Amino acid sequence: MHKSNEIINTEEILISLLTFNSSTTIEECLHSLENQSNKNFKCFVFDNNSKDNIEELVKKFPDVKFVQIGQNNGYTGGHNFALHYFRKNYPNHRYMMILNPDTILSSNLIEEFQKLFRFNVSLYTCALKKTINDKNLWVNKNIHLPSFTFLGRSIKYSEFKKGFLPSLFVSGSCFVIDLKKFKEKYLFKDYFMYHDEIELSLRLKIRGKKILTSTKGFIIHSPKVQGELSDKAVYLLELNRLKIQSDLFSDIFTLINLPLYIFSRIVIFLIYRPMNQSKEYSKGITDGLLYFQKNINSKKTGLIKTIKFLFIENFKFQ
Repeated sequence: MHKSNEIINTEEILISLLTFNSSTTIEECLHSLENQSNKNFKCFVFDNNSKDNIEELVKKFPDVKFVQIGQNNGYTGGHNFALHYFRKNYPNHRYMMILNPDTILSSNLIEEFQKLFRFNVSLYTCALKKTINDKNLWVNKNIHLPSFTFLGRSIKYSEFKKGFLPSLFVSGSCFVIDLKKFKEKYLFKDYFMYHDEIELSLRLKIRGKKILTSTKGFIIHSPKVQGELSDKAVYLLELNRLKIQSDLFSDIFTLINLPLYIFSRIVIFLIYRPMNQSKEYSKGITDGLLYFQKNINSKKTGLIKTIKFLFIENFKFQ
């Protein structure tokens, strides 16, 4: 039972569940949606032209609508397709959830999101468990400088008991956007797959928008045992790490940070990444530098505002 003085928003959530050859993981995700304590949502599977039996699998869930995109637009392009689909077909709906097919949702997740809507902010996310066996709930933390590593930490009991806490950025595996507050033409910049949710979050935070994390609703992300990152993932992670700096922050700051950034990334690679991926790692950094060179003097945050954001706002989430 909810407390009598607790205001619960009951607006229906439109869920964009994007797939590409996800038949081995999506079924558990859809079952966890079936088991939600709050059923006030519509789920749509948007498919990036998969080659597996994903459409037949989704038919097992009659309340889920399957939408074929027709080509692989990647993570950002696929969710942008969903955004335009929702705005065209459900113009009066306010909330859109982005959800990965390799997630399992706690049964109270939709209910906990509905509770957060009373705060009327731009973005909402939820706590994360890394695996089924992980007992800790994790929350996104802050940006580690100069390497632009995006950190997380365990949720404290006092934060769990409160039910929510302010966040710097959302988890791309599961978050909700308030469509009425977000007036951008596109939901993300085209980062294809990695750090797109961070770019979106920081873009809004720089403008003074708020993000909240539910500490009681959580997801288990990638419950299957994962191997090392693919070569493509290593490349895109490094490229997009530099793209965020190039797109959002002062050119002067980025230039000052670059030597420290490159040194720190080399050290991190030597510690954590296999040497057989050094080519992809180096290419990601090189292409990121080329991207920065091409985008110097484009409109972005000024130097003073960049410093205030990274060294004051960012440190609030230490």
